[in-house]
Amino acid sequence: MPADDRLWPENCNRAEDGREPTIEPNKQKAIGIAELWSLRYLSAKHTTGPILSKQVKAYAITTKSRLPSLPELPTADEAGLKGFELAVWHGVFAPRGTPPAIVEKLSVALIDALNDSDLVKRFREISTEPMPADRATPEAAQRTLTSEIDRWAPIIKAAGEYAD
Repeated sequence: MPADDRLWPENCNRAEDGREPTIEPNKQKAIGIAELWSLRYLSAKHTTGPILSKQVKAYAITTKSRLPSLPELPTADEAGLKGFELAVWHGVFAPRGTPPAIVEKLSVALIDALNDSDLVKRFREISTEPMPADRATPEAAQRTLTSEIDRWAPIIKAAGEYAD
């Protein structure tokens, strides 16, 4: 759900230390150097190259742990924004009523793909980590989805946004 950078300031407002930063979200997806002089949230897959080439200064990542592609970059929690986490995840969904045998076959194929060394290597090149196999099952996906809805629904509402 939180695929847009308009919601992350609302999540900042809920950080454990109570700070409420004033943040103007990036309205464009392309990375403009002049645009990045102020505090922004941008996906690591889009910014790893500019960060590594020193075109931009990154202050922290928003995942729970450091990224292998940016090992020097602290997490937001390590940088002082205690309790702050924002990570992107992707899921594969089938239409309601899909036969269980088909869902299982898709699940096995997905887990096989996530274990493919070429895919893992490519994911890491773009600062992405594959979902662990135990979190790539239909049951785990449902738990994650429910948890994310519970987490983001009040933030979306407080921001005056909507998700459809």
